[in-house]
Amino acid sequence: MEHNKHAFADAIAKSYHAQPRIALPCQPIRDMPASKPSYASATRGQPCPVLIANYADGAKPADRVSLATVDQLLGAGSDGPVPQRVRQKDDKLYITLKNPADYERAKSIM
Repeated sequence: MEHNKHAFADAIAKSYHAQPRIALPCQPIRDMPASKPSYASATRGQPCPVLIANYADGAKPADRVSLATVDQLLGAGSDGPVPQRVRQKDDKLYITLKNPADYERAKSIM
């Protein structure tokens, strides 16, 4: 039985390798109409500036920093820069700002 299985597998492999290789013609990529953006461009959106701040030695808080805490620090309620997202990794704080003009103001505060 094993011999038959091996013979069958060898016959299939030989017939596969014996077939001529036919290259399929490539289809040209159609341009998307300007009125309908591609999925990638629709989901990507506009790039936002990200401010990266390091903690001072020994100043890293025990808990994770929240968006509300960074709002208070930057003075978002009193015409300060408004962060869109805050992420903390190791000793760095990543603050994503929606408005590029807010980047310089947030940088001077931090």
